[in-house]
Amino acid sequence: MTGDKLSSDTVKFLPLNTSMTSLLKSFAYFSFVTLILVEFGRRIRRKCQRYPPGPTGYPILGNIFDVPVVGPWNYFEALSKKYGVSSW
Repeated sequence: MTGDKLSSDTVKFLPLNTSMTSLLKSFAYFSFVTLILVEFGRRIRRKCQRYPPGPTGYPILGNIFDVPVVGPWNYFEALSKKYGVSSW
């Protein structure tokens, strides 16, 4: 190789179409399998965790709409009677 140009031997050695396509396919397959395994592991860990009983909440917002604005201590007292005292 001289200067900025590639020699004709180097160009023949790099068949970009087939090698890049197979490389991209391999990367996509590996990424897909990895994502599936990670999600499977997360689901197994979620099933193994023991949380105390309580009302279900909304994603990100939680139970913000369940707590009354006036007299929230009454609401929490009713929850403790229904679900028991939490040690968390």
